[in-house]
Amino acid sequence: VLLRLSHVFASDEDPTWSQPVTLNLGNLFVHYQITAIVETQLTANQPLSNVHRMQWTTVNAANGPSVAFDPHPINSISDGLQITMHPMQIRTFVVTLTRTN
Repeated sequence: VLLRLSHVFASDEDPTWSQPVTLNLGNLFVHYQITAIVETQLTANQPLSNVHRMQWTTVNAANGPSVAFDPHPINSISDGLQITMHPMQIRTFVVTLTRTN
């Protein structure tokens, strides 16, 4: 299964809904168990752990230097099924499921 999740609110759009959200992917599939999971880049053509992005520091006039957000990709069940989604973030996963009774 290709699973794509998106946090639809911008950082300062709403005081309540613009906060990071933590969810357990295991709770999304009621009659299925996740047996394998790999986080991929947005197009799902390679694992996120294989993507090497350029790193740079930006300057925010109000707050000074800031560092770009760097998520830790999920590469297996042992990494856990709990993820945090930040405002305007999109994450893509390839999930293998088995049916439970």
